[in-house]
Amino acid sequence: MKSPTTTTTLDGRRSPHETEWVYSTILSRRILTPLSAYVHDLPSPSMPAIELICVASFGCAFNPVAFPVWPIFVHAMSIEFFVVVVVGGGGFWGRRSSSSSTTSRSTTMAIPSHDTSSNDSWGVWGGGGEDQRIADANDVALFYVVSALITLAFTEIGKASFATTRPPRWQSSGECDDDDDDDDDDDDDGVDSDRGGGDERRRMRRRRRRRRYGSLVGSLKSKHSFPSGDCAQAMNLCMFLCKYVPSSPPPPPFVPDDDYGHGMWIWRDAILFGVLLPGVAFARVYYRCHWIEDCLGGMLMSWVLHRTIIAVVASRIPSLSARWFEQ
Repeated sequence: MKSPTTTTTLDGRRSPHETEWVYSTILSRRILTPLSAYVHDLPSPSMPAIELICVASFGCAFNPVAFPVWPIFVHAMSIEFFVVVVVGGGGFWGRRSSSSSTTSRSTTMAIPSHDTSSNDSWGVWGGGGEDQRIADANDVALFYVVSALITLAFTEIGKASFATTRPPRWQSSGECDDDDDDDDDDDDDGVDSDRGGGDERRRMRRRRRRRRYGSLVGSLKSKHSFPSGDCAQAMNLCMFLCKYVPSSPPPPPFVPDDDYGHGMWIWRDAILFGVLLPGVAFARVYYRCHWIEDCLGGMLMSWVLHRTIIAVVASRIPSLSARWFEQ
């Protein structure tokens, strides 16, 4: 007899997932749920080892154990952001000297001053040399940790409020969860699957569905599914870097004269939104930790937080609001 808590759609069986209102929209029923089931059922052995390692890395990228990597990354990007050329150099927001084609860098951030009467008028932000740049980057990295904690808090509130079920997962050993194992013992007609070759079918089904590194990717996770905390944190990182370590030039009068280095920041955003974010979402669905709706919900929640609470917190921090350009 099938357990009432079974949450699989891989075999076409009706499950609590299909009755939870978060997944009951027409878009979910017609497109997202079948697409999630397709990704859940992708045969793991057919994926090359290097690709599987990449997918597993995306799946683990925002695990609690791996999270300390991201404040360090934000800190490094912030220091690079503050390194902009002074007069006579070229750089991210700088300009090339008419007398020299070489590019130099300064230990402070130089930007055009409000006085535009002279082409050589420059205002320096982040002055104080190396120590000041590190202090500025420390503020940015600390604020990123604050934004991650805010995102985590609202993720857990959302999970507790919606209380949606996760997909069934088969660990790296090929063994499935207890409730799924009980379910596999019976066919739809109530006949014991151990008869008539059912045991072999079950082994083949497990072999096809099992995921290498599944225990690692699925570790340290909460019980409920919606919204996806990993996707929310990935979106938070992307939004944070774009807003507080921006790739676009500042508004007037801080108009750049040179595009040197600007392409690097464009590529950074392209990788964040085009590779990291969808990579994390795919990995979370591929390893049967989430449904696609969970990933979309986590991204949307993070976007709303950056438009509301996180933006308010940033405006209340004097050390940040005094330095950052109005965006």
